[in-house]
Amino acid sequence: MIEVRYHMKRHELSATGHAGFAEEGQGDIVCSAVTALMLTAAEFARHNGDAEIREEKGDIYVRCLCLPRWDAPVSLVFNAIAAGLLRVAQAHPDNVKFERYA
Repeated sequence: MIEVRYHMKRHELSATGHAGFAEEGQGDIVCSAVTALMLTAAEFARHNGDAEIREEKGDIYVRCLCLPRWDAPVSLVFNAIAAGLLRVAQAHPDNVKFERYA
């Protein structure tokens, strides 16, 4: 199972684990969806603030440290990415757990 955590005020997303939707090496579409969204968050953070990014197999952590004047646009993008992650979790509740923190 993939565990996704979103800390809204900290502009922080993390995903840990594997979905187990498909057999290893068979192209797990759930893992792919979560990975694509998390990498989008990482690239956004890398280009729009001081990014803290950690990537290891089955684990990615992204935090965008921004100036206060950029808080609203960064929140907008991270909320959109988190909404996509939530939809994946809702579609595949046996494979993805989503937690949101204020």
